[in-house]
Amino acid sequence: MKNLLKICLVFTLILTISACAPSREEADKKLLKACKAAVEAVSPNKEVIHKILSQKFENKKSHDGLDLRVVTIEGKVTIGNSAYRRKTYRCSFEEKKGVFGIGYSADFWLLDRNGRMYGNVDGTIVGDFNDNLKINEAVSKILY
Repeated sequence: MKNLLKICLVFTLILTISACAPSREEADKKLLKACKAAVEAVSPNKEVIHKILSQKFENKKSHDGLDLRVVTIEGKVTIGNSAYRRKTYRCSFEEKKGVFGIGYSADFWLLDRNGRMYGNVDGTIVGDFNDNLKINEAVSKILY
């Protein structure tokens, strides 16, 4: 009887702690904000995403087998003082979850701004070093 009680207590603790991890929807909201921040961090023309018109989330494997969460944003964007334009951006993040779903973290992996890449492409870091630093700084403010 004591063993059964101990087992029930352990499972209750595991369920309670795993409930602390963000839901898929909460994690996607953070990734969406992080992607928006990454785009705006490296915009040479001061692009600002004023309104997100559509968003898409999908799971993907990297070239070396890592689990990535890909965020695609179609947004209403201004460039400098110009009128609104529609643009599409794609960000990839490596997501990590602990044992039993306890704990969650995401790391920036890749930004595709209309064919201009920043981050990790097939194991090679691409984009300007300073731009990658700006992206990582902007993303880390959202994710951590």
